[in-house]
Amino acid sequence: MGVVRFLGVTVGLLGLVVDPAWAQFPKKDLVPGLNNTAVQYAASNRNAPALGLLNRATTLRPSDTLAYNRALVLIHLKKFEEAAAVLTKHRAFAHAALNLALLQCRTGQPEAGLKAIQQASATGEWANAKQVNTALVQYGLGQYGPAQQTLDAGATGATAQLMRADLALIQGEYAGALNQYNELLSDETYGPIMPVRIGNALLGLHEFDRAEEQFSRYLQGGNRVAFAQARLGLANALYGQGNYDRAAAEYRTAVQLMPYSEVARTGLGNAYASKRDYRNARTHYEAALKQQSATPNAMLGLGVVAFRQGKFEEAAQLFGAISTMLEATNPDHADAFLHQGLMALTQSRYDTAQQALQLAARLRPGDPSAYSGLSEVYRKQEQFGRSLDALQEALAKSPDESDKPQKQTKTGQRHWPTANQNHWPTANQNHWPGDTPPPGRRVKERVPEKQPDVVAAHPISDKTKARMLANQGSLLMKMNLMDQAYPVFREAIKHDPSNLNALNGLAVSLLEMDKLDKANAIYDSLISHGNHRAFLHNNRGIVRAYMAMQYEKRNQPERARQLYEGAKADYERAQKLDTSRRFYQNNLGNILKNLGKYTEAIKSYEGYLSKSAINNLGVLYAASGKPDFSRYYLNLASKLDSSNQIFRYNQVKLYRRSFADSLTANPGLLAAERRVPANSISAKYSRDGFVNIYLYDYDFDAYDYPGDHRFPVQPDIPRAPDLLPVDDFVTMPEPTPKPAPAPVLASAATKPAALATAPARVGVAPVAPASAAPTGPHKRARMPKPANARRSGRWGSTKCPVVR
Repeated sequence: MGVVRFLGVTVGLLGLVVDPAWAQFPKKDLVPGLNNTAVQYAASNRNAPALGLLNRATTLRPSDTLAYNRALVLIHLKKFEEAAAVLTKHRAFAHAALNLALLQCRTGQPEAGLKAIQQASATGEWANAKQVNTALVQYGLGQYGPAQQTLDAGATGATAQLMRADLALIQGEYAGALNQYNELLSDETYGPIMPVRIGNALLGLHEFDRAEEQFSRYLQGGNRVAFAQARLGLANALYGQGNYDRAAAEYRTAVQLMPYSEVARTGLGNAYASKRDYRNARTHYEAALKQQSATPNAMLGLGVVAFRQGKFEEAAQLFGAISTMLEATNPDHADAFLHQGLMALTQSRYDTAQQALQLAARLRPGDPSAYSGLSEVYRKQEQFGRSLDALQEALAKSPDESDKPQKQTKTGQRHWPTANQNHWPTANQNHWPGDTPPPGRRVKERVPEKQPDVVAAHPISDKTKARMLANQGSLLMKMNLMDQAYPVFREAIKHDPSNLNALNGLAVSLLEMDKLDKANAIYDSLISHGNHRAFLHNNRGIVRAYMAMQYEKRNQPERARQLYEGAKADYERAQKLDTSRRFYQNNLGNILKNLGKYTEAIKSYEGYLSKSAINNLGVLYAASGKPDFSRYYLNLASKLDSSNQIFRYNQVKLYRRSFADSLTANPGLLAAERRVPANSISAKYSRDGFVNIYLYDYDFDAYDYPGDHRFPVQPDIPRAPDLLPVDDFVTMPEPTPKPAPAPVLASAATKPAALATAPARVGVAPVAPASAAPTGPHKRARMPKPANARRSGRWGSTKCPVVR
């Protein structure tokens, strides 16, 4: 009977017998194949299957190579603690120390990790990865200079180029950053997020329209890696365009996506502040300042808000903290310099205020606020000419609401400064008669200078324009230019008929123009409508005093006496309303003198012994027949103010009357007599040829300093890319499989004893001898199919087919 030996099994009539020699053949080692397949999976970012293969291989035969490769896969799966535990036990591998250092950075220990990276060794292609990773960690720590130096040492690759561009953006080299970002548009890894980076570079270049296009382009795409940063960038672009409503909406979205972003919080505060919504602006500035990464921009915005809310001490502290960080050439800091100057103005630090406001005017030449502030600085220092010039600059740069037909967006309630609202005149109250303007001085109509591409963002309101015009008229009165003040006050009243200072100035101008009835009618109307202000009563008293002298000239003493008594009552009422305005005593003294109550008049003058009161004392003594006393006081007044032509005019009158020899010895006095206009109200209604000085009282309106708040647009600092992996996987050599024994014809010599004695079966064809084993690479033989195999009749049976 023939038998066949195949794969160590002898097949014969009596069944299957295992060949003892085949049992000694070694089985195939599956571990190298599993390891190498896992490495291939990890290279294609299939980390979960790779980890499964490595775990299976470790159960078959643990090894250091499997453990190291498994740690690298765990890093990709962000199982950092487990990976660190494995790497710590296998430091013998070439880059185990470098991977451990990178794990420290990934687990919140960047300082220690940076030192470990620098100390770890790296060879071959991983040396560049070490260099780039060093720069990435330095960038994350804010060490931008060292990061730049590390990259300049020869780091290559797309990540290194992206880092160089990001560092250029942070250092303000926006054009260079833009060029490098454009080169990365086609990069497979970083190309999809490049529109966000390009948009941030365009923000730095103030190309806000192009920046908006880039951010919108990214948001319309499918990539969501930098979605929050794109929202923030779009908000910055809209803010730069002056679209504060849309900008605020985008900033709110950015804050929701990045609640701990100081840049987003500060931007939202800026948008609210630009809309004059100071309450909400303060909320977001304070939230931004609580972040560890808070920048001076949040302090700048909060300082402006604090000033606008009247919290001057807080504003002073905030401006003091950022004063060294402001750049005198940066237009984005104009608002900071403006409010720094206004803050110094409230503290009477005029030199500091002037310097800061001049910087603001230069950085933002189209904004009237800086010029309005400069006008106040000069006025407080009694430099009325310079104050008037600065105010005219502000008016020239302040378009009316009617100049721009577009509808303004509602910006919420405005909170103007509450302190220092009453800018009362100082002791130098003798506007007219009193200081005369320099010879030839006349204020010309100023033609607005053309400022290319620089205009006020919003026209000022009618009330604001009226305040500015009323102050201009008051400055003209200060300089005794009454004829020019009158039309200015009329223009102010057209913008705001309820402006008290404009109405008061108009009445004073009418008085100086000898239109006493009209002036008196204005004051009567104002006071009868409940405006019981001290300066209104004082000025009506002056009008009534001149009207009394007018009736005296008409020889109507009874009517004159009634008017004097009315004037006296007005002065007394004014003094009760405002006890700080002691110069009202000067005007009361004049009325008492005209009523012949000299003793009471002298006491009244002595209640406010200014140079004007001293002059009036000299006039009183001249009228009462005491020329020596009169000369003493008039000479004293002239010494106190030698430029005052009224004082010298009264001296001439006295010398002509009582000291003619002295007048001959002082020919210069005669010129003063000619410089006092004969038709001036004070000279026209003089009772005895001498001029009494009445002190008008008027207020200066507090400016609201119109114009937009424009804060710096702060591009978001680009987030550093992820650390580069050091995937130095280790492969295992796979053993070459040995060829399996070929089937041979069994001989009697090789037959087992049980089969050798068995009778041969008739009709069975002999089996052909096996061919020689191939010499080439071994090809695994397949099990031959049995002839006429019949499956079991039972479905799913495990019985073997039967050979017939």
